[in-house]
Amino acid sequence: MNFKTLSKIKTFEAYEWNCFPVVDQKGMLQAVLLSNERDDRLVWPQPRDNDLDHLPYILIGTTEGIFIQQCLQANVPVNVRVSVKSHYLPNQRLNNVFAQQSTNPSIIVGAHYDSFFHTQGAHDNASGTACLLYLARILAESPMSKVRLASFDAEEWNKLGAYRYVESLTNEEIGNIERVINMDSVGIGERIYLLTSPDQKESLVAAVKKSGFSVEFEDNKPEALSMDNKTDRPKVLIRVLERFPQFDSWPFMQKGIRVCQVGTVGAKPFPFWHDPRDIWPLIGSNGYSLIAATAELVYGLLKNWK
Repeated sequence: MNFKTLSKIKTFEAYEWNCFPVVDQKGMLQAVLLSNERDDRLVWPQPRDNDLDHLPYILIGTTEGIFIQQCLQANVPVNVRVSVKSHYLPNQRLNNVFAQQSTNPSIIVGAHYDSFFHTQGAHDNASGTACLLYLARILAESPMSKVRLASFDAEEWNKLGAYRYVESLTNEEIGNIERVINMDSVGIGERIYLLTSPDQKESLVAAVKKSGFSVEFEDNKPEALSMDNKTDRPKVLIRVLERFPQFDSWPFMQKGIRVCQVGTVGAKPFPFWHDPRDIWPLIGSNGYSLIAATAELVYGLLKNWK
């Protein structure tokens, strides 16, 4: 088969891929190869979620993608042999799990429980799931009827679990949702971060402080990360963005629902995103404390964020 053109395609609503259509000798499109110019461990093609498109989309390495680009730019023909044995699974099911203490909760607190196929996902996102369970224990002792806990499936596959849940809601149900708080990767680092939209900044800062946590703002100095010496609690970094499509909070944000994304950050970037080395021993005692502090912060937000 021969490559005909080079184009771009966006998947995961955040990552742009080089798209290499593969055509046979008759010029018929048979498959599509995708490569990115970043580390292949960090991003990968997401499913198109389109039963009408049965083309195979195949990931190739960054090095191979650059080689193909260079050949195309030099008008050098590229021939490949593609062998694919895959098909859609029409009966495949997603399983979101919910818990609530009333029939009409107005705040959703979520965390995805899936990981990518080749990693345990201790930080991303077993830590978020542990945090959700810790919060459930707190709420069992101090009930809040307005809260629905949501454990989402298939976040690593373009947030399909969260999307399906949002699609299942009526307009009235969507209108009754006051806020969504989503926790993703909260087991590694020294500081909790909160992503929020500009219109919520002041009220969020007030709620964090009322919950007993110290607040800092994005200062581009990650080496300054530290614990709050007065309380031994991690400091809370507030990040203000118009949109953050990487997380399960995004399907809600697209519907106009106010969201807050919760994570943790360290002085050095976490090196094992979507990597087989993201295993539970990485979390350790510091991570357990961080998970517990994150749950306590979220509980404080549920009480104090007006």
